[in-house]
Amino acid sequence: AGKPAALVAYLAAMPKGTASRDALVALLWGERERGPARHALRLVLQRLRAELGDAVVTGGEWLTLAPDVASDASAFLDAAALQQLAAPYVG
Repeated sequence: AGKPAALVAYLAAMPKGTASRDALVALLWGERERGPARHALRLVLQRLRAELGDAVVTGGEWLTLAPDVASDASAFLDAAALQQLAAPYVG
């Protein structure tokens, strides 16, 4: 739970499972200065790697979920969009 889970959940909800380090820092540690916030992100990534292996792939300034990490986030978002589009015709 906490920041590691939030980071993975955010990546799962993003297109292609990718987000910039700056976006994650702003989202999860917006109240901190940039240096300490980026350090906190590195610590969370170390923890995730220790627990999940290479589930989160780093690529310089971008983080991406590994291709073999399954997420139903896009299916959920697609279903919600479809329901919203169909709403005027149901009923």
